[in-house]
Formats: sequence, structure tokens, C-alpha cells
Amino acid sequence: MIKVKPIIEKEIMEFEMHGPCEISDIETIVISEYKHASRGVLWNMVAGSSLMISQSDMPFLANIVKEYAKHKKTAYVSQDILSLGLLRQYESYARIKDVEPSLKVFRDYDEALAWLML
Repeated sequence: MIKVKPIIEKEIMEFEMHGPCEISDIETIVISEYKHASRGVLWNMVAGSSLMISQSDMPFLANIVKEYAKHKKTAYVSQDILSLGLLRQYESYARIKDVEPSLKVFRDYDEALAWLML
């Protein structure tokens, strides 16, 4: 399940993930909600999410983000070692493929939010 919460209305959106989240869940959020964030997006996995994506999902994810993202930054926050590894792989893949917006992976929610506010 993914809860959608505005941090700053029409500027920064938070997507709080709970339980298992598959690529189709992420795709739905990107398509329906990315248009509401002009400045940044925070994917929050601290509450206990299992990110159910694989390396083979990364090109698909990069393509939908390229198509729908209008914001400048995306922050990912997780404390789970497996999710952090997948997110860092995606971060590298997105840079190689010139996917905008810029993105960064964090372990700390406050650091991620501060980076989005810059």
C-alpha cells in the first residue's frame, strides 16, 4: 500500500510505502500523482515496506519517470538493506540513462527532506 501525502501543496509530495510494493503500484503512483509535484517527491519506505522490484524492472521504471516527472528532485528513504541496494542500483541506472529529475537515496528521513527543500 502507498499513502499519498502532500508535504508542501503542489510542490513536494510524499509517498509512504507499507508492506509489499510491486512495480505496478509504483507505476500507478507515478502516472496519477507525479503531476501534482512541481518541486520534489519523497518515497518513504521507513515504515516497513518490501520493495518488490528487480533489475529487469529498472528500464520500465526509468521510462515512466521520464514521461511523467515534472519535478526537480526525487528522494528515496529506506533503512532496509535490500531496498537500499535496489534503490542505489536504480539511482546508478537512472544517471546512466539521463533520467530527470535528479535523485538520491537516504537512510534518514530528515536528511532526505532537507535535500528536497534545497
